[in-house]
Order: sequence, then C-alpha cells, then structure tokens
Amino acid sequence: MVIYLFEPPDNLSKVLQSLIRMKWFFISILLVYLMLDKSSADIVSRITEGVGRIMVLVIMMLLVSWLMDRTPRDQILAGLIYLLKPVQMIGFPIHKFAIRVELIFQEIDFAQHLVNQKKAALLDKKLNYSEIANVLSGLYHEIVACADHSRSEPVAIDLIERVSPIQWMFPFFLFAILLIIHNLS
Repeated sequence: MVIYLFEPPDNLSKVLQSLIRMKWFFISILLVYLMLDKSSADIVSRITEGVGRIMVLVIMMLLVSWLMDRTPRDQILAGLIYLLKPVQMIGFPIHKFAIRVELIFQEIDFAQHLVNQKKAALLDKKLNYSEIANVLSGLYHEIVACADHSRSEPVAIDLIERVSPIQWMFPFFLFAILLIIHNLS
C-alpha cells in the first residue's frame, strides 16, 4: 500500500473499478465468515477475520496491478516461460503458449475498442435478449474477422536462464507482508 502513495500505477482507476465490481464477492466472503463458525459467540472476531481476508485480496490485486504496470511485456512473458519450465516435462508447449499470450497482448486494445463501440450502441437502445445476443454474435464475428486479416508484429522473447537471488526475495517480502496483515486481524 505504501508503494501506491509514492508511485501510483497509470491504471489505478481501472483497478479501483475492478475492486468495485468485486463488491458482491467481498460481501459473500464476509457472509461466509459470519455464518461459518457458529460456535464462536464473538461476532466481532468473525467480522474482523472476514475483513482481514478481504483486505489480503485487495492488497494482492493492488500489488499485481502495480507489478503489471511497471514490468515490460517481454519480461512478463520471459518470466512466464521460466515459471512454466517444470510443466514442459509433461509435454506442455510453453513457447507456443507464450507466443499466444503475446499475440493476445498485441490485439487486446483493438478488441477492447470494438467492445466499447458495441457497448455504447447497446446502452443507447432498448433491446430484448435476442437482439442483444445478435449484437454480441456480430461482435464476436467481427473480432474473429479482424484477427484473420490482422498483421501481427514478429514475436521475440528473451529467455531467462537464471533468476537473480534478489528477485526471489520479492515474493518472500510480499508473503511476509501478508503474514503480518493476517496476524494483525
């Protein structure tokens, strides 16, 4: 959380919108903690445990968004390949997977623009469910047609041979923060 005070990410408004959209998920977590342990008569302790779990999720989302905002795309893909190396032993094609992720990264902005156009058109009209389904089907076919005719940039991913020890410390630092938060609640 302190990181956000000194260097907020460029997409902070999107992260806050995502957190607002997750309000029902957070409320359901709180209800589970309220209803789960009926043996404990102290309702305040159950509420604080639920709020603690919700805060851990919020902090994790904020930190992931901060890391995704600050890390270049090629480093994300190189890290993904490095983390998936053990899965390669059972035959999972990690390089093909990384290339597909990169292609998605390249085209996601264009697809989001098309979705926003259709969304604005849908909000202006009163449509029934079949008309909405037709619009969404048309959107899907339009995205597929654009994907078939688009020219993608060449994909080059620098592979990571070894991770420096200081980079391994960052997840442990995050884990320590989460433990401290858990012990405070």
